[in-house]
Amino acid sequence: MPEELRLECPDWAAAALRRRFGTDFETEMAAMLTPPPLDLRVNTLKTTREHSPAGAA
Repeated sequence: MPEELRLECPDWAAAALRRRFGTDFETEMAAMLTPPPLDLRVNTLKTTREHSPAGAA
C-alpha cells in the first residue's frame, strides 16, 4: 500500500508535506490520525460544574 494512502495524506498535499517534514513525514502524518483530547466546558451562567453531565466524570 502506498505510504500516502496508508497515512491518509491527500495526493495534492503529499509533496509539500514531505518537503516540510523531511524524514519525519511518516511520524507527523501518523500523529494527525491520533484523536485529539476532549475538552468540555460548562456555561456557569446556566448550571454548575457539579450539575452538568461532565460533572459526573
